[in-house]
Amino acid sequence: MYKKFAIVLTAVAMLAALSLVVYADNNGDEQVNWSIAGPIFSDIQNIDSADGGSYALLNLTAKGAPGSAEIMAVGTGGLVPVDEQCPGADLQVKFGNGGFVAVFSDQSMLFFTVDESEGVLNANCIHFGAPNTGAFAYNIVGGTGRYEGASGSVLVETMSWGINSVLSAENGTITGVIELP
Repeated sequence: MYKKFAIVLTAVAMLAALSLVVYADNNGDEQVNWSIAGPIFSDIQNIDSADGGSYALLNLTAKGAPGSAEIMAVGTGGLVPVDEQCPGADLQVKFGNGGFVAVFSDQSMLFFTVDESEGVLNANCIHFGAPNTGAFAYNIVGGTGRYEGASGSVLVETMSWGINSVLSAENGTITGVIELP
C-alpha cells in the first residue's frame, strides 16, 4: 500500500512541477499570449514633447503566457487627420515615442519600445459614444532576470472606454514571441 501511495505521490509531484514550466518552443523562445486590463491617465503632465503631443500613463495587469505581470507604460501622442486605418472615426490619435515594462512575480522584467516602422498600426480610433480600438506594434529590447538579453516583438490590440477627460479604462490582448539568447 505504501508503494502505491509513493508512486501516486511521485506522479502528482511530477505533474505539479510540469505545470510550473512556461511554454517554450524548440529554440527556447517563449510565446506571449496575455489578456490585459487597467486604467489610462491622459495628459499626466502638460509637457511640450518634441512631436507636439501629450503624454499618457498606463497601469495594466497581464494574465496568461508567459506568466502574470504588472505593466507600466508611457507614451506620447497627438491628434492626426483620420485616415484609412480609422474609417468613420470622429478622431484619430497617433502614438509616437513610448514603451512599457512588464514586471513578473519573480522580479524579472521585460522592456518594450514602440516599433516605429509599424507606425500605421500605432493609431487609436476614437468614436464618440462607443468603445475605441487600437493596435500597436512593440519590440522587445531586453530585460532582467530570466529575460536578460531578450528580444522579439508583440502586437497589442486594445479596446478603451473614456470615463472623463483624463481617465480611461482599457482591456485587450498582447501576443507575440520573446526570443531568448
